[in-house]
Amino acid sequence: MSFFGNTNKIKPSVPGQRKAKTAAFKLINGVAIEQGPQIPRPKRTMLSKSARAPTTSLVATNGGISARWVNNCNQVLKFQAFYKETVNESNEENYRTRIVNIFYYLADQKIEITEVKMENSGIPQGQFLKKGKIPRGDGSGNYLTENDFQVGSTVDIYKRVLKVINCDDFTRNYYAQQGLSQAENQPAPTDAYNSSRAAMKERDTGADQTIARGKKQNPLKKFMEASLGNASPRMRVGTQSDNLSRFLQNDRNVLRFYAMWDDSDSLYGQVHKYTLNFFLATGEMEVLEINRPNEGRDHFPCFLKRSKVERNRSTTIDGAGVNGVEDEDYHGSIFLTADDLVVGQWVYIHGRPMLIHDADDSTYNALLQATGIDYRQMKVDVEEPAQSVPEVAIPPYNGFGNEEDSVENCKHLVPQPPKKDFHKAMNNAPVGSDMKTLRFNAKMVTNSELDQNKDRRFIVRFYLSDDTVEVFEPPIRNSGILGGKFMKRTKTGDQPQNFTKGSIIEFSKTPFEILGADDYTLKFLDTDGSGTLSAEELAAA
Repeated sequence: MSFFGNTNKIKPSVPGQRKAKTAAFKLINGVAIEQGPQIPRPKRTMLSKSARAPTTSLVATNGGISARWVNNCNQVLKFQAFYKETVNESNEENYRTRIVNIFYYLADQKIEITEVKMENSGIPQGQFLKKGKIPRGDGSGNYLTENDFQVGSTVDIYKRVLKVINCDDFTRNYYAQQGLSQAENQPAPTDAYNSSRAAMKERDTGADQTIARGKKQNPLKKFMEASLGNASPRMRVGTQSDNLSRFLQNDRNVLRFYAMWDDSDSLYGQVHKYTLNFFLATGEMEVLEINRPNEGRDHFPCFLKRSKVERNRSTTIDGAGVNGVEDEDYHGSIFLTADDLVVGQWVYIHGRPMLIHDADDSTYNALLQATGIDYRQMKVDVEEPAQSVPEVAIPPYNGFGNEEDSVENCKHLVPQPPKKDFHKAMNNAPVGSDMKTLRFNAKMVTNSELDQNKDRRFIVRFYLSDDTVEVFEPPIRNSGILGGKFMKRTKTGDQPQNFTKGSIIEFSKTPFEILGADDYTLKFLDTDGSGTLSAEELAAA
């Protein structure tokens, strides 16, 4: 045990044991410099504590020039190669051609290989080999360098033979500066499977398959980058497609228009009316159908869900909806914008011509503030004139049953009981112990003075709750006539205004002359006939 504490002693090397690697680079002012040959440092003893190793000079490996890492930082050589993979148990192909990109990093002589992604290939593609140094295939223990990659030659990488077919311009210029020339680029070979797939696409879509149609920035990639804290350029403030600033300025601002589509020329067609909601925050639009009662057709409230609407709808591969339209800087050339929705003009939505005939007040005010034009003057009246509905004449009453029952039989195929006027019955409900009833005095109309009925007097009661009439004869002693109910309560079709003094009304095929009425009835007839009396009038009656 040492008096200076635990010290790390260097163990002597053992034959067959791996020696620790020394650092090849040293950081000086933040720059990695390759170290030259190391001069052994003298041992320090207790008697010579001030002994210091002499300063070593950093010597580069290529005669005083800066280190390779400094000269070739961020410089990468790119090659494209392919190899054939055997496909077993398939009657369509014997092999599959796999195309890869080879990246050679000049700074540290490491190699990275990625496979070119092909649409609908069914094979997981992408990174083929992680970045690292690759040993030669000859078993010498050396690593692959930039001299091993030549266009037209083959290279063995982990027992897989790859043929280099082309390189980029930077790689070609780099080799030219080194005094080496690369061969001309060669086309990528095709196989039976890819050829059949391309022919099928061209046959089904009619599009040229030699044109690359990969999307540069799909929505999923935008979301993943934003979730990791690095918003995509399309979402940053200041770009031409300034989605973020547009959202912050117009959040919850919606323009509402009213449109119509005339489809009356088609079989069973008619005029459809819609509500167009344009969301200024996202540039999206939704179309909702206005349901009208008794149209005779099923209602579909959502005609078009909230989305961006293309100007020229296309379903082919050459259409705007397939070529990565979300990467366009100016979406106005592809999608409908708020400027395309003008009151009094037509707009095509999925091939349907729609006339924008009106808008709500908030939309008019927003357009007036933004453009200085009052679009209320351009409003179009699309309401059809009301058609007169012919009334079906009800046949006259034939005397069988009640008249109301006969009317209901004429209105419905299946007879239904007549409906009562609920509001009229409640407004003329009983007050106290009696109902709202009009009372009149009447007598029979006779043709002779000798008729014994000329002196008979009757009381006619008119019930306001259901417009029924009842005729009652008060009994008179020693008159020789039994008094009582002359006509039971029933509907006669008469109204209170018909019961005036001197008028002749027929009850049970018998004519009666109205002689007078009580005070309540007189006050009621003096009003508008609605039967509503004030509390004072009702108390006085």
